[in-house]
This record gives sequence, structure tokens and C-alpha cells, in this order.
Amino acid sequence: MEISQIGEIASIFETHTIDGIDKECLDRLSCSKHYYHLFHVVCVWLDTKFREVFNCAGGGTHQAVRTSCELLAEKFQDRNFKKLALKLKQLHDIRVQADYRLADDFSKHTITMMKNEKERALILIAELDQKHSSEYLKQA
Repeated sequence: MEISQIGEIASIFETHTIDGIDKECLDRLSCSKHYYHLFHVVCVWLDTKFREVFNCAGGGTHQAVRTSCELLAEKFQDRNFKKLALKLKQLHDIRVQADYRLADDFSKHTITMMKNEKERALILIAELDQKHSSEYLKQA
């Protein structure tokens, strides 16, 4: 399966209806899938470009991905890695709300925030990749 398909299904859940399925359920699924799209993009990026740090941090768990970013922030003295870790934590919390806190209010605003912050995270990853990954690969 292609990671991009996770993002595509997130958009489908957001924009379509399914007979007999509450729209809030589809909105929550959309939000969850937007998070997992970003999560898998970050995992592949870290594993490809910063494998030693990624493995040292524990690999592909939610916490390990954030720890990888924090370690890279220290290594490169670049706060943008820390910013990415914080953004991942924020979006993970929204995903947890979507998946588990069914009694909590959930609105279109939550999906909009998830999508906007996911896009900012993807831009941040591209900037960090351009700035640091070739430098790190030379050191390996």
C-alpha cells in the first residue's frame, strides 16, 4: 500500500457520506487517517534519512518518532526538529480524541486544524530534509 492512499482516504471520509453512518463518525475517521498519513511519512523519512537515530529512539512508535526528532534537534542544534516533535504530539492528541474520546465534542474545526497542522508539518519536514539529511548521510 502507498502511504499517499492513507491521505486520500482521509479526504474521502471528510467529503463523502455513507448511508447509515453518522457524519461525525466519518469526520473522526478522516481526522485519524490524516494523522496516520503524517505519521507514516515521518517514519519513512526518519528511517531513510536518519536511520541510526530513528532506531536508537525505538523505531516506529508515536513516542519514538517524537524522541527521534528531539534527538535530531540536539544533534543539529535546530529547534525546527523540536517544533516537529511538538506538532506530532499535538496532532497525536487530536487523533486520540477522534478515536477514543467519543463523548467529547468533535467538529469540522478539528479536522481543519488537523489538516492545516499536517500541511505545516510536511513543509517543515521538507525544509529539514533539505537542510540536514545530506549532511547527516555524509557523517554516517
